[in-house]
Amino acid sequence: MFERLGLCLRAFRELSGKSQACIAREAGIGKSQLSKYENGKELPKLESLRKVLAVLDVSPLTFFYGVDVIERGF
Repeated sequence: MFERLGLCLRAFRELSGKSQACIAREAGIGKSQLSKYENGKELPKLESLRKVLAVLDVSPLTFFYGVDVIERGF
């Protein structure tokens, strides 16, 4: 699950055209922390995930739908 969540987070970030550093700075978290989330090494706290999704302008519903799509292999 962590890996798929991270893949989805990375996909939305890449679609935004922004770097990890830019997203992390705007969300008020560390770049290394965001990297851990994207690489499935750590599960983000809900507040951190909320901040990152707000910067990406992605709703939680859209994000978790994306996780489900990745999980199903579409």
